[in-house]
Amino acid sequence: MLDAQDRSYLAKLVLGLVCGVVVAGVLMVAGFQHFFSNDLREFGTTLRDQFQHRVPDTPIVLIGDSLIIKSPDQEWTRVKAGQEYSVVPAQPVTRIARKKQAKDGSGKDESGSDDPDTDDPNPATDLDSQSLLTSWTINLFTADSPAQPVVTVALYGYEIHLTKGTGFLCEDSKKRIRYGASANCSDKIQFTRAEITPGSRRQVIKEDCVDATYQMGTCKFVLDE
Repeated sequence: MLDAQDRSYLAKLVLGLVCGVVVAGVLMVAGFQHFFSNDLREFGTTLRDQFQHRVPDTPIVLIGDSLIIKSPDQEWTRVKAGQEYSVVPAQPVTRIARKKQAKDGSGKDESGSDDPDTDDPNPATDLDSQSLLTSWTINLFTADSPAQPVVTVALYGYEIHLTKGTGFLCEDSKKRIRYGASANCSDKIQFTRAEITPGSRRQVIKEDCVDATYQMGTCKFVLDE
């Protein structure tokens, strides 16, 4: 049996171990908060954004009757001036929707703005829509080129590429590209049709450039998440 001196020594030893564990735990928690507090705040912000109601990004908008390809979400990157542009959307594109209303004549959308909130990602305003897979291609046609696409919009990996077939691509702004048959894209162009290949199955879906009025050349297609 332990005598009184041994019991006193053992009690002091156990108390010292407990104090050491407590101090180590406090230091670990303090270190965790110091090094990871920013990451935790960012993670919390991401979760909050996911669950709060907010207007989705609208990566690509096709506007008639002049053929304009707009990227409200990110600026276009010039691959080859006048011929090819690319953009990496903040969110993957999963569908293309033809809207019930679109403004003709000017080639601008309802506001003429590059604000994504004006680009109508609301499914309730769709005339119709198609789902897009992990790879897709959209060929665009005009009244002057009914058989050969004048512009192709396609997904390659994470990038959306805009490539001309015939004619020219002109930079209205860093977010708006206009198609034209002449080098300055000042000529009158009537966007008439989009042919959509949603994925590798090669099913082609034809969509006329119309809105709910069914006037050819009046359309607005939205590609969004």
